[in-house]
Formats: sequence, C-alpha cells, structure tokens
Amino acid sequence: MDIQTVKVEANPQVVENTKLLCSALERDFQSLGYPSIIRKFTFQEGKKYLKVIDTTEIASGRSVHCFIDKVTGDVYKAAGWVKPAVGIRFNIIMELNEILAKCDCYGRYL
Repeated sequence: MDIQTVKVEANPQVVENTKLLCSALERDFQSLGYPSIIRKFTFQEGKKYLKVIDTTEIASGRSVHCFIDKVTGDVYKAAGWVKPAVGIRFNIIMELNEILAKCDCYGRYL
C-alpha cells in the first residue's frame, strides 16, 4: 500500500497577505539605516505552512522569521528551520492591520 502525501492548496488571501508582511519587514529593516546591508524577506510554500525566510547578504545568512498556515492564516514563531513553535501568535487574515503595524524585522512582535 502506497502512502501519498497530499499537498494542501494555499489560500490566495494568505499568500497575498504574506507578501505584504514580507514587504513591511523589509521596510522596517531599511528604516534602521543600514544602507550597506541588504536584507530580504521571502517565503517558501511547504506542505502545510508558508515559511517566511530572512536572508542577509552578509555571510549568506538565512533564517526562518515565522511560519504561516497556508489555509487558516495562523502565524507561528519559528522553533527552527523545519517547524513552528507551539502557539498561534496572530492570524494574518483577521489581524493583518495589527501585524503590519507591529511587525519588525527582528521578530519581537511574535
């Protein structure tokens, strides 16, 4: 018997709001005034989550900023590269304005 993994389709509103979060995080970093450092926030789609990735050009550093449930929009702090921490921090659909107002590139709002 073959076990097949079913990939869940991402909610389009979750994807769009994740793009807005990535842009807000980049703007926050730019506002700190480090013109020689390039820091980008992108996301990768996994089986269950969108993984928001923080990439810095210095030493090719990459880390996970947060995980976002692809269907519900629940936002989790990262426990590591592959899984979120326990406990929902926000919902990117219901609380988008609050997230965009509070977010910072270091993840203190999580």
